[in-house]
Amino acid sequence: MTTKTLLKRFEDSLYLNTLIKDKVFINILGYGELSVVFEILNDVNNNAYKRLSIFEDENQVIRHIQAFKVYYKILTEEIGIKIPPYKIIWFKDKSERIKFFYIQPKLPAISIGNKAIHNLDNRSILNLVLLILKEMRKVWIYNYSHKNIKVGFDAQVSNFAIEDFNKNNPMIDLHSNLIFIDTIPPFFRINGKEAMDLETFIKNGPYILKMDIKY
Repeated sequence: MTTKTLLKRFEDSLYLNTLIKDKVFINILGYGELSVVFEILNDVNNNAYKRLSIFEDENQVIRHIQAFKVYYKILTEEIGIKIPPYKIIWFKDKSERIKFFYIQPKLPAISIGNKAIHNLDNRSILNLVLLILKEMRKVWIYNYSHKNIKVGFDAQVSNFAIEDFNKNNPMIDLHSNLIFIDTIPPFFRINGKEAMDLETFIKNGPYILKMDIKY
């Protein structure tokens, strides 16, 4: 079964009035304002799936994918941020609604920053903060040296994983490496123009927050 077929079956299983022979069972890994991250149980590929249901037409999807590819390339090749490999799959369900999935290898939960800090001593927590600030500095230097391109970067601790984190010997030093795992919103501007369609994201956000969002 291909990944796309598996995800279509997952979408079908969300409809309570639909009977399917083999339901797809998942485990929630995390969630944000506009998306949910999950794993598919017994998935031989051991992937993490980020599901977005914010797009109304194919043009919005195409614009988003194009912006994301540029953002990924800037972060990895020009700024030097380490990011897992990815795959994007999208399709229309039976009701012609667009379903969009961002897929990357699932990392150990204990290695994610907000989970790891509960197992770290004070020195390692400080080192984690310093390492995140170091990644932010890379972005700042890039923005300072590029007048026409400005890159945004959501550097909260939960968006980083610690590479080769040993749960049996939890520690971080200043030579440890971080992996940035939340790149699906392509935050960057070219000549002052947002690369992604902010209206698409904002109108799908919580209603109580949309009233105060200015851009």
